[in-house]
Amino acid sequence: GKDVVQAWRRSLKARPPPAEKHDNINNPGNDRKYNDLLPEQIPQSESLEDCLMRTEPLWQFIKRDLMKGENVMVVAHANSLRGLAKIIDNI
Repeated sequence: GKDVVQAWRRSLKARPPPAEKHDNINNPGNDRKYNDLLPEQIPQSESLEDCLMRTEPLWQFIKRDLMKGENVMVVAHANSLRGLAKIIDNI
């Protein structure tokens, strides 16, 4: 229920159950925009910590460009932004 979902969202390490392979709506492996990735490169479930680890290399590019005085626009959603904020704030 709602409390379980909130627990996943608030936790650093908790992952929701993996997406079902046959779930055409929620399984990213069924989205054609990921056709160039191997199945093992597409997470079926992800914690905030997983997302943070995925986001950290991107921060290095953003930081480099900011240090050069360039403007950077970041377009992301929810956990990606939470992970990026944790990295920037060194939390």
